[in-house]
Amino acid sequence: MHARNSTRSARLLRSPLAAFLSAVAVMSVIWVAAGPNSVAEITGDGPFYLAMWSRPGEPTAPPYTYRVLTPWLVRLTGLDAFWGFALVSIVGLAVAGVLLWAVVLRDRTPRHAWLALGLFAFSPAAVYYLADHYRVDPVAFAFLAGVLLLLQRDRLTWAAIVCVVGLLDKEPVLFAAPVVLLLAVRARAWAAAAVVLVGAPALYLVIHRTNLIAHSTGREFPYFTAGNLDAVVRQNGGDVLPALLIALVVGFGPLAVAAALGWRSAGGLLRLWALLLIPFTLSLVIAGDWIRMLAYAAVVFVPIAAEHEWSIAGAALTLGATAVSAIGVQKMPGTWLQALAGAAVIAAYALLAPRRPFSAQPRWAADRLGASGRAGGERRPG
Repeated sequence: MHARNSTRSARLLRSPLAAFLSAVAVMSVIWVAAGPNSVAEITGDGPFYLAMWSRPGEPTAPPYTYRVLTPWLVRLTGLDAFWGFALVSIVGLAVAGVLLWAVVLRDRTPRHAWLALGLFAFSPAAVYYLADHYRVDPVAFAFLAGVLLLLQRDRLTWAAIVCVVGLLDKEPVLFAAPVVLLLAVRARAWAAAAVVLVGAPALYLVIHRTNLIAHSTGREFPYFTAGNLDAVVRQNGGDVLPALLIALVVGFGPLAVAAALGWRSAGGLLRLWALLLIPFTLSLVIAGDWIRMLAYAAVVFVPIAAEHEWSIAGAALTLGATAVSAIGVQKMPGTWLQALAGAAVIAAYALLAPRRPFSAQPRWAADRLGASGRAGGERRPG
C-alpha cells in the first residue's frame, strides 16, 4: 500500500495537468487578492485592447492594432471584457508557468520543477499582469516559454514557427528569434532557419502593409525617434534615475540573484537563452512602462534559478523574497523609498541565499567532488 501511494505521489508530481491546475488556482488567488480593475478603471494600453475586443476590424492606433491574438482569444471565450481578459490572462500565465516547469523537469527533479512554477507564479511577470489583466503579455509569456521548451526538445522548426506566430500577440516574442536561428544554423536545421528568416519578415509585412490582420489608420509605430524617447522620459516622471532603479529592483528583483546562483548548474541552452536579457533591457529605450518590460526577464531567470540546489529553507526564502518584491515593493509609490526598499530586499536575499541552511551543495560542486574522489580512489594502493 505504501509503495502504491508513493508511486501515485510520484506520478502526481510529474503530472502536467496537476501543475497546470495548481498554477491556475494560485494565480486565481493572486488575481483576487490584487483587486483587479473593472472595465471603467482601465488605463494605459488596456483601452486599446478593449477596443480591439469589442470592435474587431475597426482601426485603432499602432502598435496596439497589430497585437490581435489576445483580443481574438478573449472573443472566443464568449465572456464579457472583465471575465474574458481575466480568463485569458490567468490561463496564459498558467501555461507559461507549466511550460517552464516542464523545461526544468526534463533535467532535474520534480522538486526543482515545482519551485520553478512557484517562482513564476510570484514573479513580477505574473503579479503585474494579474493586477492589470487587460493586457496581451500573459499570452506572450506562454509563447516564449513554449519556444524554450521546443528548443530543449530539439524541435527547432516548431520553435521557429511558435516564435514567428507569437508576433501576432506581441513583439517581444520575436526577441527569441536570434537564439532559434543560432541553434538552427548550428544543427543545420535549414527549415527552422528559413521560418525565422523568411516567415518573420513576411508576417511583419502582412501586418504592417496590408489590412489582412491589422486594421489601422497608421503603419509602423515610430519607436526610434526623438519624440518617442521624450514620451518615454515623460511617462517616467521626467526623472530617469529613480525610475530606472525602481524598474531594476522590481522588474528583476531577487529572481536575478537566484538566477546568478543557479548559473553554474544551468545547461548550455539556458545560458544561451539568457541572451534575451539584452533586448528586454534595451526595450527600456522605446517603451515607457519599464517595470513591465523588465518583468519579461522572468522567463529567463525562473528556469535558471530553479537549477540551483536549494534546501527547503532556501526554496521558501526564494519564493518569499520574490513575492515580497513583486507584490509588496511593486505596490509602493514610485519614489526613492520604493527604490531603497527594493534594493534592501535584494541585498538581504543576496546575503542569505548562498549560505547554509538555504543553499545545499551545488550540483557542479558535487560532480567535481565526486570526480576528485574517483580519481583519488584510482591512485590509492590496493
